Amino acid sequence: MAIVGLPVILGPILGPVAGGLLVEYVSWRWIFYINVPIGIVALAFISMKLPRFPAANRHAALDWTGILLLGGLSASFIYGITRGAEGGGSGGRASIGFIALGAILTIAYIVYARVRPAAAIVPLGLFRYRSFTGSVIALFLAGFGTNGAMLLLPLYFQNVRHDSVISAALALLPQGAGMLLARPVIGTLTDRIGARRVVLAATAITVAGTVPFILFPPDVPDWLIGLALFIRGIGVGGITIPVMTDSYTGLVGPQVPQASVATRIIQNIGGAFGSAVLATVVALKLRQAVPDLPHEAAAYHTGFLVATVLTAAMAVPALLLTNKAKATVRA
Repeated sequence: MAIVGLPVILGPILGPVAGGLLVEYVSWRWIFYINVPIGIVALAFISMKLPRFPAANRHAALDWTGILLLGGLSASFIYGITRGAEGGGSGGRASIGFIALGAILTIAYIVYARVRPAAAIVPLGLFRYRSFTGSVIALFLAGFGTNGAMLLLPLYFQNVRHDSVISAALALLPQGAGMLLARPVIGTLTDRIGARRVVLAATAITVAGTVPFILFPPDVPDWLIGLALFIRGIGVGGITIPVMTDSYTGLVGPQVPQASVATRIIQNIGGAFGSAVLATVVALKLRQAVPDLPHEAAAYHTGFLVATVLTAAMAVPALLLTNKAKATVRA
């Protein structure tokens, strides 16, 4: 998984630079248009190169009820959170209403999954496995430390340091380099000592690379930002692979594809939640702040503080992951 995932690391390295060039010199619309030719190339490679595996279960059907409930609850929570940033009576009422709707849909999905466990897209029985439970919680929290912080960083560079779009994109390169450096060794370490220690160490490194953004003044030297991002990239690059790998520990038969679907759903929901929550935190602080640079910087510091705390919280579910080093000692 670490080797196959290497091309994914090119995203954080090349993506912001390409996006910055498009916005700076073409049009912001091209950040959407660019997906069309890339998608066509991807479809061509899938058609020509992807092996044709026989269907594992031709009678399997999509769980439309579960899909609609999960999509509805995640959209309700996220929209409710973002409406909370608007403030005022109508925004507050809408926020409470959509969050309440999300809670109702969550209960509805739990009831549905218990009544029809064989049909549910995310069977509740998977949570009997410690590694799966730890992986799911860690993936959700990782959305705050990775996706959420990745949303704040370019905004911080542009709004607080007044960098251009392309300069903000180039400033993110050290983080991508750190991820690229960490990724090749993560698979070996996970195989050797288990996911628990790898994720705990990666979480600590990510926190160490994020804390400086809680403290940096607007005029902090570029090299200090680059160093913090490089350290942060090493940590972020060591989280996803061991967590995703360990989610399959102990599973058999049809549970494996079920876990694959479940972890990717949770990963996407966590990323959306992380972005929504951190953007809302910063927006609320900006509404309260005096419109000057120190107060604007303080709003982003608060966003990075929330990201740091929720990233550190990944240490708790990481304790549920496998620890091969301990098993070796016992043997």
